[in-house]
Amino acid sequence: MFSMIKAETKRMFKSRSFWVSLLIFSAVFSLCVLTQSSGQNANDFTVNDDAFQFGLYIAVDRMLTTLDSLVISFGATFAMLIMGIYLSSFSSQEYTSGYIKNIATIQNGRRNSCIAKGFIAVLTAIILISVSYLLSFLLGKSLILHFTIDSTMHIIQTAFSLTLLSISSYSMIICISIVLRSKVAGIIAAFMIASGMLLPLIEKLLQIFNMTSLLEYTLSYQYAHLPAFDPAHADSMIIVSLFYFAIYNIITVLIVKKRDI
Repeated sequence: MFSMIKAETKRMFKSRSFWVSLLIFSAVFSLCVLTQSSGQNANDFTVNDDAFQFGLYIAVDRMLTTLDSLVISFGATFAMLIMGIYLSSFSSQEYTSGYIKNIATIQNGRRNSCIAKGFIAVLTAIILISVSYLLSFLLGKSLILHFTIDSTMHIIQTAFSLTLLSISSYSMIICISIVLRSKVAGIIAAFMIASGMLLPLIEKLLQIFNMTSLLEYTLSYQYAHLPAFDPAHADSMIIVSLFYFAIYNIITVLIVKKRDI
Protein backbone atom coordinates (compact mmCIF):
# COMPACT_ATOMS: atom_id res chain seq x y z
CA MET A 1 0.00 0.00 0.00
CA PHE A 2 2.72 2.46 0.97
CA SER A 3 4.66 1.74 -2.21
CA MET A 4 1.53 2.50 -4.22
CA ILE A 5 1.02 5.76 -2.33
CA LYS A 6 4.63 6.67 -2.94
CA ALA A 7 4.34 5.86 -6.63
CA GLU A 8 1.14 7.91 -7.06
CA THR A 9 2.60 10.86 -5.19
CA LYS A 10 5.73 10.73 -7.31
CA ARG A 11 3.62 10.53 -10.47
CA MET A 12 1.65 13.60 -9.45
CA PHE A 13 4.67 15.73 -8.62
CA LYS A 14 6.41 14.68 -11.83
CA SER A 15 3.35 15.58 -13.86
CA ARG A 16 3.67 18.84 -15.77
CA SER A 17 -0.12 19.17 -15.70
CA PHE A 18 -0.09 19.39 -11.90
CA TRP A 19 2.27 22.36 -11.88
CA VAL A 20 0.42 24.02 -14.74
CA SER A 21 -2.86 23.62 -12.84
CA LEU A 22 -1.25 25.07 -9.72
CA LEU A 23 0.06 28.01 -11.74
CA ILE A 24 -3.36 28.60 -13.30
CA PHE A 25 -4.98 28.52 -9.87
CA SER A 26 -2.45 31.04 -8.54
CA ALA A 27 -3.07 33.33 -11.50
CA VAL A 28 -6.87 33.13 -11.14
CA PHE A 29 -6.65 33.71 -7.39
CA SER A 30 -4.39 36.73 -7.91
CA LEU A 31 -6.76 38.14 -10.52
CA CYS A 32 -9.67 37.76 -8.12
CA VAL A 33 -7.85 39.60 -5.32
CA LEU A 34 -6.73 42.34 -7.73
CA THR A 35 -10.30 42.78 -8.98
CA GLN A 36 -11.58 42.79 -5.41
CA SER A 37 -9.08 45.42 -4.26
CA SER A 38 -9.78 47.69 -7.25
CA GLY A 39 -13.51 47.49 -6.64
CA GLN A 40 -13.70 47.88 -2.89
CA ASN A 41 -11.05 50.62 -2.79
CA ALA A 42 -13.17 52.76 -5.12
CA ASN A 43 -15.09 55.66 -3.58
CA ASP A 44 -18.43 54.51 -5.02
CA PHE A 45 -18.17 50.91 -3.74
CA THR A 46 -21.42 49.55 -2.27
CA VAL A 47 -22.20 46.19 -0.70
CA ASN A 48 -24.63 44.11 -2.75
CA ASP A 49 -27.30 42.46 -0.62
CA ASP A 50 -29.06 40.76 -3.53
CA ALA A 51 -30.05 37.11 -3.34
CA PHE A 52 -27.49 34.44 -4.12
CA GLN A 53 -26.78 33.85 -7.80
CA PHE A 54 -25.63 30.50 -9.12
CA GLY A 55 -22.56 30.16 -11.30
CA LEU A 56 -18.86 30.96 -11.26
CA TYR A 57 -18.16 34.65 -11.57
CA ILE A 58 -15.86 37.35 -10.21
CA ALA A 59 -18.05 39.95 -8.57
CA VAL A 60 -17.01 42.61 -6.07
CA ASP A 61 -20.22 42.68 -4.04
CA ARG A 62 -18.96 42.57 -0.44
CA MET A 63 -16.05 43.89 1.59
CA LEU A 64 -13.14 41.46 2.01
CA THR A 65 -10.41 42.71 4.32
CA THR A 66 -9.24 39.63 6.24
CA LEU A 67 -6.98 36.71 5.46
CA ASP A 68 -9.70 34.09 5.90
CA SER A 69 -12.27 36.02 3.86
CA LEU A 70 -10.02 35.94 0.79
CA VAL A 71 -9.37 32.21 1.13
CA ILE A 72 -13.07 31.46 1.66
CA SER A 73 -14.22 33.63 -1.25
CA PHE A 74 -11.63 32.66 -3.87
CA GLY A 75 -9.48 29.76 -2.66
CA ALA A 76 -11.81 26.83 -2.02
CA THR A 77 -14.09 27.20 -5.03
CA PHE A 78 -11.51 27.85 -7.73
CA ALA A 79 -9.20 25.21 -6.26
CA MET A 80 -12.04 22.70 -6.53
CA LEU A 81 -12.66 23.60 -10.17
CA ILE A 82 -9.09 23.87 -11.44
CA MET A 83 -7.53 21.01 -9.51
CA GLY A 84 -10.69 18.96 -10.05
CA ILE A 85 -10.00 19.10 -13.77
CA TYR A 86 -6.44 17.90 -13.19
CA LEU A 87 -7.49 15.08 -10.84
CA SER A 88 -10.06 13.89 -13.38
CA SER A 89 -7.31 13.39 -15.92
CA PHE A 90 -4.91 12.00 -13.31
CA SER A 91 -7.40 9.38 -12.10
CA SER A 92 -8.69 8.23 -15.49
CA GLN A 93 -5.23 8.06 -17.08
CA GLU A 94 -4.66 4.51 -15.80
CA TYR A 95 -7.68 3.35 -17.79
CA THR A 96 -6.98 5.29 -20.98
CA SER A 97 -3.37 4.05 -21.01
CA GLY A 98 -4.25 0.49 -19.97
CA TYR A 99 -1.86 0.62 -16.99
CA ILE A 100 -4.68 -0.48 -14.69
CA LYS A 101 -4.20 -4.03 -16.06
CA ASN A 102 -0.71 -4.11 -14.54
CA ILE A 103 -2.04 -2.88 -11.21
CA ALA A 104 -4.76 -5.54 -11.21
CA THR A 105 -2.16 -8.32 -11.37
CA ILE A 106 -0.54 -7.20 -8.10
CA GLN A 107 -1.87 -8.59 -4.84
CA ASN A 108 -4.42 -6.09 -3.47
CA GLY A 109 -3.36 -3.83 -6.31
CA ARG A 110 -6.82 -2.50 -7.04
CA ARG A 111 -7.59 -1.70 -3.42
CA ASN A 112 -4.19 -0.11 -2.82
CA SER A 113 -4.57 1.98 -5.96
CA CYS A 114 -7.85 3.38 -4.64
CA ILE A 115 -6.32 4.08 -1.22
CA ALA A 116 -3.44 5.87 -2.93
CA LYS A 117 -5.95 8.03 -4.84
CA GLY A 118 -7.57 8.93 -1.53
CA PHE A 119 -4.18 10.00 -0.22
CA ILE A 120 -3.69 12.12 -3.34
CA ALA A 121 -7.01 13.85 -2.60
CA VAL A 122 -5.82 14.66 0.93
CA LEU A 123 -2.40 15.86 -0.24
CA THR A 124 -3.85 18.01 -3.03
CA ALA A 125 -6.31 19.66 -0.66
CA ILE A 126 -3.59 20.50 1.85
CA ILE A 127 -1.38 21.97 -0.88
CA LEU A 128 -4.15 24.10 -2.41
CA ILE A 129 -5.44 25.49 0.88
CA SER A 130 -1.85 26.27 1.93
CA VAL A 131 -1.20 28.07 -1.36
CA SER A 132 -4.47 29.97 -0.90
CA TYR A 133 -3.37 31.23 2.50
CA LEU A 134 0.07 32.16 1.22
CA LEU A 135 -1.36 34.12 -1.71
CA SER A 136 -3.98 35.74 0.52
CA PHE A 137 -1.30 36.95 2.89
CA LEU A 138 1.03 38.29 0.20
CA LEU A 139 -1.65 39.89 -1.98
CA GLY A 140 -3.76 41.07 0.94
CA LYS A 141 -0.82 42.91 2.47
CA SER A 142 0.02 44.48 -0.89
CA LEU A 143 -3.41 45.30 -2.33
CA ILE A 144 -6.17 45.33 0.30
CA LEU A 145 -6.71 48.46 2.37
CA HIS A 146 -7.01 47.84 6.12
CA PHE A 147 -6.04 44.21 5.63
CA THR A 148 -6.05 42.24 8.87
CA ILE A 149 -4.95 38.77 9.98
CA ASP A 150 -7.59 36.70 11.72
CA SER A 151 -6.96 35.15 15.12
CA THR A 152 -4.92 31.95 15.17
CA MET A 153 -7.93 29.86 16.26
CA HIS A 154 -10.10 31.38 13.52
CA ILE A 155 -7.49 30.54 10.88
CA ILE A 156 -7.07 26.97 12.17
CA GLN A 157 -10.83 26.37 12.20
CA THR A 158 -11.30 27.82 8.73
CA ALA A 159 -8.32 26.04 7.20
CA PHE A 160 -9.38 22.72 8.74
CA SER A 161 -12.98 23.01 7.51
CA LEU A 162 -12.02 24.09 3.99
CA THR A 163 -9.39 21.37 3.73
CA LEU A 164 -11.93 18.69 4.67
CA LEU A 165 -14.41 20.12 2.16
CA SER A 166 -11.73 20.03 -0.56
CA ILE A 167 -10.71 16.47 0.34
CA SER A 168 -14.29 15.21 0.05
CA SER A 169 -14.76 17.08 -3.24
CA TYR A 170 -11.57 15.71 -4.77
CA SER A 171 -12.57 12.22 -3.60
CA MET A 172 -15.89 12.64 -5.40
CA ILE A 173 -14.16 13.69 -8.63
CA ILE A 174 -11.71 10.79 -8.42
CA CYS A 175 -14.58 8.37 -7.75
CA ILE A 176 -16.61 9.57 -10.74
CA SER A 177 -13.60 9.57 -13.05
CA ILE A 178 -12.60 6.02 -12.07
CA VAL A 179 -16.09 4.49 -11.91
CA LEU A 180 -17.10 5.95 -15.28
CA ARG A 181 -13.58 5.70 -16.68
CA SER A 182 -13.97 9.21 -18.04
CA LYS A 183 -12.16 12.42 -17.22
CA VAL A 184 -14.97 14.37 -18.90
CA ALA A 185 -17.45 13.10 -16.31
CA GLY A 186 -15.15 14.21 -13.52
CA ILE A 187 -14.67 17.64 -15.06
CA ILE A 188 -18.43 18.14 -15.43
CA ALA A 189 -18.97 17.12 -11.81
CA ALA A 190 -16.27 19.54 -10.64
CA PHE A 191 -17.86 22.43 -12.53
CA MET A 192 -21.40 21.63 -11.40
CA ILE A 193 -20.42 21.35 -7.74
CA ALA A 194 -18.04 24.32 -7.60
CA SER A 195 -20.43 26.64 -9.44
CA GLY A 196 -23.44 25.67 -7.34
CA MET A 197 -25.41 24.93 -10.52
CA LEU A 198 -26.26 21.42 -9.30
CA LEU A 199 -27.97 22.75 -6.19
CA PRO A 200 -31.32 23.75 -7.82
CA LEU A 201 -31.64 20.28 -9.35
CA ILE A 202 -30.95 18.56 -6.03
CA GLU A 203 -33.44 20.85 -4.33
CA LYS A 204 -36.16 19.97 -6.86
CA LEU A 205 -35.53 16.25 -6.41
CA LEU A 206 -35.68 16.52 -2.63
CA GLN A 207 -38.91 18.49 -2.86
CA ILE A 208 -40.51 15.58 -4.69
CA PHE A 209 -39.82 13.32 -1.72
CA ASN A 210 -40.49 16.09 0.85
CA MET A 211 -36.91 15.85 2.09
CA THR A 212 -35.62 19.40 1.51
CA SER A 213 -34.09 19.42 5.00
CA LEU A 214 -31.34 17.18 3.60
CA LEU A 215 -30.25 19.86 1.15
CA GLU A 216 -27.74 21.40 3.54
CA TYR A 217 -25.99 18.04 3.81
CA THR A 218 -24.81 18.10 0.21
CA LEU A 219 -21.48 19.29 -1.15
CA SER A 220 -23.28 21.64 -3.54
CA TYR A 221 -24.94 23.41 -0.62
CA GLN A 222 -21.63 23.82 1.19
CA TYR A 223 -19.99 25.45 -1.83
CA ALA A 224 -23.00 27.62 -2.65
CA HIS A 225 -23.02 29.07 0.87
CA LEU A 226 -19.27 29.53 1.34
CA PRO A 227 -19.59 33.36 1.32
CA ALA A 228 -21.59 33.07 4.56
CA PHE A 229 -19.17 30.54 6.11
CA ASP A 230 -18.58 30.92 9.84
CA PRO A 231 -15.90 28.64 11.35
CA ALA A 232 -17.63 28.82 14.71
CA HIS A 233 -20.60 26.99 13.14
CA ALA A 234 -18.71 24.67 10.80
CA ASP A 235 -19.94 21.42 12.36
CA SER A 236 -22.25 20.72 9.43
CA MET A 237 -19.48 21.23 6.85
CA ILE A 238 -17.09 18.98 8.77
CA ILE A 239 -19.65 16.18 9.15
CA VAL A 240 -20.71 16.41 5.50
CA SER A 241 -17.10 16.42 4.30
CA LEU A 242 -16.08 13.39 6.37
CA PHE A 243 -19.22 11.51 5.32
CA TYR A 244 -18.68 12.05 1.59
CA PHE A 245 -14.96 11.35 1.85
CA ALA A 246 -15.74 7.95 3.35
CA ILE A 247 -18.64 7.20 0.99
CA TYR A 248 -16.86 8.05 -2.25
CA ASN A 249 -13.72 6.14 -1.32
CA ILE A 250 -15.73 3.08 -0.28
CA ILE A 251 -17.67 3.18 -3.56
CA THR A 252 -14.45 3.46 -5.54
CA VAL A 253 -12.85 0.49 -3.78
CA LEU A 254 -15.94 -1.73 -4.06
CA ILE A 255 -16.51 -1.09 -7.76
CA VAL A 256 -12.86 -1.29 -8.79
CA LYS A 257 -12.41 -4.60 -6.91
CA LYS A 258 -15.48 -6.23 -8.47
CA ARG A 259 -15.58 -5.17 -12.09
CA ASP A 260 -13.63 -6.50 -15.05
CA ILE A 261 -10.69 -4.48 -16.28
